[in-house]
Amino acid sequence: MILHKGELIEKAVRAKRFPITLLAKRLKKSRRYIYDVFEKQDVPLDLILRIGKIIQHDFSNDLKNLSKIPKEYQLEVITEPDISFENVNYWKSKYFELLEQHKQLLERKLEEYFKRPHT
Repeated sequence: MILHKGELIEKAVRAKRFPITLLAKRLKKSRRYIYDVFEKQDVPLDLILRIGKIIQHDFSNDLKNLSKIPKEYQLEVITEPDISFENVNYWKSKYFELLEQHKQLLERKLEEYFKRPHT
């Protein structure tokens, strides 16, 4: 059975719930162009890779001839930042500490201002 690459792309786009309009805009094409790609059985490899990068989908599992994907089309692993409870509390306490220092500085400046003789 011959693989229908357009259907494969459409399936991935819809699974990611990626808006067709946004995909078209990022490819600098029309929405009609995207729908035409979905209908094509044979889609150029570079287009598949570009779409994959845009929608953050790795087509190498679906297409066996993608074993040597150029570096610029490889998806980067995105890691979540460390937002642990301890980390949040650390920055929260740091913020309050700086806020307190700022308040003390303003109070000192205000006192200095009113202690000076004004003419």
